[in-house]
Amino acid sequence: MNPTTPLPRYGLSDLPRVPLLPVHESALQQARERMLGPGFWRAAKLSAMREVLALAQISRLELIGIDPTTELRVLVRMRCCVPCLPPAAPEPVIERTVELSLRYGEEILRGPQPGYSIVEILKPLHVHHPNVSQGPAQRLCLAASLPRGYPLREAIVASYAALTLQSVTVDERDPAGVMSPAAARFWQQHMDRIPLSREPFLAPPVGDAPTGGSA
Repeated sequence: MNPTTPLPRYGLSDLPRVPLLPVHESALQQARERMLGPGFWRAAKLSAMREVLALAQISRLELIGIDPTTELRVLVRMRCCVPCLPPAAPEPVIERTVELSLRYGEEILRGPQPGYSIVEILKPLHVHHPNVSQGPAQRLCLAASLPRGYPLREAIVASYAALTLQSVTVDERDPAGVMSPAAARFWQQHMDRIPLSREPFLAPPVGDAPTGGSA
């Protein structure tokens, strides 16, 4: 490709046509050989896995690990503003990366699932967010419930929007996702700080990124 030719920009609907890097193609092939379960579930896992690999090439996402043997388990790191409240802090501090554990089970193809069933925040700790449960298991609730067939790619994008407070529920009386009433009350009183970032989740293609500025 001519170095002066702009690289293509992809959206979420373009994920099936994003050409995978050789290392990702290899990972996909190895996963195909390890997958267990009925045919329809293996096909669904393979499709979801390919979308995650493609997403990691065009967004703020970095793939850490993936295991599609039975259910699909994915570990990712995301460049993302995350509000945290460590025990000694007088008010939230903003971390710039988050590590997520994603659990995508066959049951999502059979019917609606709880909104907190897919995403758990591993790092940082002490996330101070209305839609994140308190304690060692920091579950991120994406909605009151997730519809049958909810795509894993949508869970990833929704996680970014929620954690940056681009999309958030701050009314503790709202059943659609509030897991921490204390955090909900805090952000009700500090709406002027919302969102934490307006940066889009999808990043410019490699080699087409702007110079200068912060991530």
